[in-house]
Amino acid sequence: MKRPRVTVISLIFLIVSLFFGYGEAFDVQGDLFRVDHLNPGGECQGVIGLYNPSDSPESIQVYITDYFFSADGTVLHEDPSTSKRSNAQWINFQPKEIRLEAKQRGRIEYRIKVPEDVTDVGTFWSLVHLKPVLEDSLMPKDSSNEKKEVKMKFKTRSGYSIQMITNIGNGGNCKLELLQPSLENRAGMYSLKVDFKSVGNLMANVIPWVEIYDHTGQKVGTVEGNKRSIYPGCSVRIYFPLGQLKQGEYKALLIADCGNDQVFGGQYELEIR
Repeated sequence: MKRPRVTVISLIFLIVSLFFGYGEAFDVQGDLFRVDHLNPGGECQGVIGLYNPSDSPESIQVYITDYFFSADGTVLHEDPSTSKRSNAQWINFQPKEIRLEAKQRGRIEYRIKVPEDVTDVGTFWSLVHLKPVLEDSLMPKDSSNEKKEVKMKFKTRSGYSIQMITNIGNGGNCKLELLQPSLENRAGMYSLKVDFKSVGNLMANVIPWVEIYDHTGQKVGTVEGNKRSIYPGCSVRIYFPLGQLKQGEYKALLIADCGNDQVFGGQYELEIR
């Protein structure tokens, strides 16, 4: 096994120190899921509160993107107004960058103004990103000719994303498609997998569950799935853990409650061999 070689040139030593800083990030005061109901030509204002709990200053950059996700795991943060249902162009933020000293509080003010010529109703949305501005990664410590030490500092700071939702008018509708149901078996533990796609023009706030019945019609149990919010055109994959099931035939009745008396469902035949 070869050993690493260190070459010294002109008696100059290069010492590289790697430091990984994971210090405490800034905090966002308030909801990360903001919904406003407006009409064409309407407007509203809001505030994003910030707090720096650390002992060092923190600079924060604010920017906005479109947001799309699908059941296959695809997540897109595209340029503002790429989507026809983007509200990014309606939102103005001030300031675009803010510096918080240690233990200091701050705020980002925003204004949403819907154009008067908007004719579509339903949900429009985008994603606001609050991203820490990191320090320079290379910082010379000693500038003498005899010895140079370069400290390479890697800092990790977690940021935030805020979903900005604008519902326009009163004529929107929530509609779901239930796609690609399948039964999965992992070491004798069964689960029902279903893709939920929002095909209406209003965001679907889904509360799903599955009722399991045996071949005699006797109810075996009820399994709840994770609650999800699905934007128009987006989709999610939800798993319903059924646990261990005896051999036989079953019926699974899937119910998805979106509120406001809007309920969707599907029925599936399951066979355990």
